[in-house]
Amino acid sequence: MAATDSREIGLCIQMLRKARGMTQEQLAELADLSVSHVRQVELGAKNVSIAALYRIADALETPAQALLSGLETDELACLRALFAGCDPLEQRIIADVVTAVIESLRKHRDARKKAEDPRDL
Repeated sequence: MAATDSREIGLCIQMLRKARGMTQEQLAELADLSVSHVRQVELGAKNVSIAALYRIADALETPAQALLSGLETDELACLRALFAGCDPLEQRIIADVVTAVIESLRKHRDARKKAEDPRDL
């Protein structure tokens, strides 16, 4: 595993941990790892073993494969991992909320563009 791969996996783990409101200490305890080990994995300073990856995934209530998807891209892969850790009802609620937020953002963006259009003067 290359250093950048370790860093991307570490960032994904860190993002998921924070999204779940967990400290490194809590993750370490749940995954039966040392806090130092978790810290080094999150920083990408240490390659994570398959066994540790599975323990971290279990502690984060996320499929291990979802942590490896951090190799794809940044936030999107981590969001996929967050989503994968939810039950079907939670996934539906999240999808509804995201859809509503996107629609609202687009509506406000369009209103700003219209207000800035010099043809409206």
